[in-house]
Parts: sequence; C-alpha cells; structure tokens
Amino acid sequence: MTEVRNVFSLRNLTHSYGRHPTLDIASLDIPEGGVVGLIGPNGSGKSTLLKVLGCLLARRSGELLYGGVSVDGRERAVRREVTLLLQEPYLMRRSVYANIAYGLKLRGIASSEIASRVSDSLARVGMAADSFARRPWFRLSGGEVQRVSLAVRLALRPKVLLLDEPTANVDETSAARIKEAAWHAWNDWGTTIVVATHDLVWLYEVATKIVSLYRGRAISDGAENLVQGDWVRAGDRAILALRGQTIEATLPGGDQPLVCAALNPSSIAVSRERPASRADHNVLSGTLTQMSIERATGDILGVVDCDGVFLRARFPLSSAHDLNLYPGLAVHLSFPVSTLTFL
Repeated sequence: MTEVRNVFSLRNLTHSYGRHPTLDIASLDIPEGGVVGLIGPNGSGKSTLLKVLGCLLARRSGELLYGGVSVDGRERAVRREVTLLLQEPYLMRRSVYANIAYGLKLRGIASSEIASRVSDSLARVGMAADSFARRPWFRLSGGEVQRVSLAVRLALRPKVLLLDEPTANVDETSAARIKEAAWHAWNDWGTTIVVATHDLVWLYEVATKIVSLYRGRAISDGAENLVQGDWVRAGDRAILALRGQTIEATLPGGDQPLVCAALNPSSIAVSRERPASRADHNVLSGTLTQMSIERATGDILGVVDCDGVFLRARFPLSSAHDLNLYPGLAVHLSFPVSTLTFL
C-alpha cells in the first residue's frame, strides 16, 4: 500500500489580526497530490488559512511543515512551488502575454519555453493565444481577468495551487473554464489543489478531502452541517424553532453559548415516509434540493431544505436507487438529538 505523504502539516497553528484571532488549528494534514476543499461560513478563516499556507501571512504560533520540513527560513523557496489565486485578482498594467511571462522570466526560463507556456496556460483557461496574448489588461472582462490570473499561476507549473473562491464573481463560462483548468492541473501534473469555494456541488464531486472550518478552527475532516440560529434552553435540551418544526440538541455543560451546532451528514437518515416519533430523535420534513456524488466517500450527498435550514445528508448510492430519490422530492430526515454538538 502506497504511503500517503502530506504536502502541508499544521500543528497548534494560530493567527490573529491584532487582538482578533482568525485561526486556531490544533492539527491538520493536507495530502500531497489531492484536491482539498475548505468549506465554512464567511469569516471562518478560509482565506487566512490559504495565505498562511502560501507563506504570504506569518502564523502567530504553532508549526507549519511543507514536505515534512518547517517553512521557517524557507518561505521564498516555498513560494516558488506554492501559488495562490486570490478572490480579487490582480494584473499588472501590461499585456496578457507580459503578465503571464513575468514570473517565468524571474525564474530564468528561456524565451522559447516562455512562449510555449504562455500559449499552453491560456489554452487551459479557454483563451486562444492568438486572440488574447497581446491584449492589454484594460480590455478584459472580470471573468477574463480571473482566467488570465489563473493562467499566470498555471504557467509556473506549481506543486501546490491555492484557490480562494475562484468562481465567486465571474460569469458562467469563466467559472466552468476555471474549474476545468484546476482539475486538469491536478490530473495532468499531479498538482495539489487546495480550494475555498461556496460551489459545493462541484467541490463534493472533485475533492478527495473536505475540511470544515468554523471561527478559525478545523472542526471536521469532511462535510459538516453548521446549524446556526436562535437556540434556546429548555430543560436538558437546546431548541431551535424553524417556521413549522423544531430541532432539538443535547444541552452542553456550563455556560457555553448556544450559537452554532455541528451535525455530521452521516448521522442523518433519509426516508420518503415519515418515521415514528421518538423522544431521542429529531424528525424533520423538507424538500430534497440537490444530489451529488461525494468523491471522497463515493456516497450521495443530498441537500434538504427544512423550512429554510439546509441540511446535508450522506447516504449510499444504493439507498438513493431503492428510495427513488431525486431533487424536488418531499422527504423526511431523522437523526439523534445527541449527534448535534455545539461549537
């Protein structure tokens, strides 16, 4: 059996902007040659984590290993192999060709090789070199700017490609090209991809590993439901009122705030008939809105709208066939009260 190597390993890593902590990660490994998805609500630390991995932000404490060796004193060397595409792309006030060639010239690449890489990287993002190489930066649409920014990074043949919401502010065609180009970088070169995105359907289909973040912490190795709302205490239970039904959770000890509860999608059972009520189980009704095959597990990940709260449930492909599940279908969810954990 082939041993899995980690391109990054984080131990007790923290980062903060002033007095405001943004990352507090006890342990996280990112395997070499994988597609790793970072998910979580806005403000969960995804962008900060990507910048720390790219050695663009210094951690406050803890350990960051690249290839099994600390990055300390090696930041410049790491940045030659790890590149980050920001959510808000930046191009120099030059032609498309000059933008892509710039980093290659700094690396001492021969002119003939530069021309080949410029053409290849543009093709990978769906832009013909004949039409775009000499175009100035100000004659590009927003989606084209993002695609050129990705081409700049692909031309470097990075060992690790970090993507921060790469399709958030682009047109549908550009989004498709960006996703395809990222996948081909992984497939053709073995590039490790680490991507933060809200395009969860695509992410579940391509990711070999999912990391769920919440308030700067890695709370789960895999997709996780984060159930936020106005939870109230009632005896030994915490209760969240939806429009026509409720979710109950075991009350945590002490004075822990009831802000957000985590629920593993594998803890949720899906049925077409409403199951019998049980005191120790939640039973919710909703509409199945999305279904996708989760590459990391081979299971189906379904999204169910329960009175405005969207819950992801994981179940085998065989169950989807047996129950004849499809988007738009009314379904019922059942999960133990004890499986919700407050963060």
